[in-house]
Amino acid sequence: MPEHQNVEYEQSWHDEYLQDGGFLVTLFKATPNRQQLVTGEVAGEVARLLSIMKGDMLRTEIQELLGLKGQGNFRTLYLVPALKSGLIEMTIPGKSTSRFQKYRLTEKGRKLLPFKDGSA
Repeated sequence: MPEHQNVEYEQSWHDEYLQDGGFLVTLFKATPNRQQLVTGEVAGEVARLLSIMKGDMLRTEIQELLGLKGQGNFRTLYLVPALKSGLIEMTIPGKSTSRFQKYRLTEKGRKLLPFKDGSA
C-alpha cells in the first residue's frame, strides 16, 4: 500500500454544486498546493511565463502572449507562484492592483533561462 504524503490542500476552482433532495451540496476537489509539489523545480506554467518575459510587462501583455483569457487562473497558476518563488517581481511593490503595475524577471528568474540575452 502506498505511503500517504503530508500535503496541504487548497480549494480548487473546479468546485461542483449539486441539488439533492432540497439541499445544495458543495463538492470540493482537493488540489495539492502547487508550491509543495514543486520543490526545487519550476512548474510548467511558471516556466512558460518566464520564457515569454521581456523587460517590464503589463499583466495583460503577459496573458496575451501566453494565450490566456481568464485572469483568475493566470494569477493562481502563473503569476502568484512566480512571485512567491522570487522569479519575477512587481515594478510597483505593494500595489498589485495598480493599472500601471508591470512585472519583470528577477536575477533568480534570469538564471533559470540561460538562453536569454540579458535584455529581460
